[in-house]
Amino acid sequence: MNATTQAAATDEPDLFRLIELRARYCDIIDRYVRHRAPCRDQADRVVEAVFQHAAAHLAEIPDQPLPWLIATARHECAEARRRALEVA
Repeated sequence: MNATTQAAATDEPDLFRLIELRARYCDIIDRYVRHRAPCRDQADRVVEAVFQHAAAHLAEIPDQPLPWLIATARHECAEARRRALEVA
């Protein structure tokens, strides 16, 4: 097995977990964010940022991921509001 094949084999379970997280929780996170983001466009960016953060920190996500994802969404919403105030 070469390094590329080994890396792909190692990353495959992570990819499946990330796909599962997004499929299962994206609608919940989207609804949470829509009530808190400054605008719809920002909400889309925040939801994407939540799952990008999840991808980068997959090993840290607990077996029950929803509270972790909500906390990440809350943080990303706060950042979006701060950025919106800085621009205004």
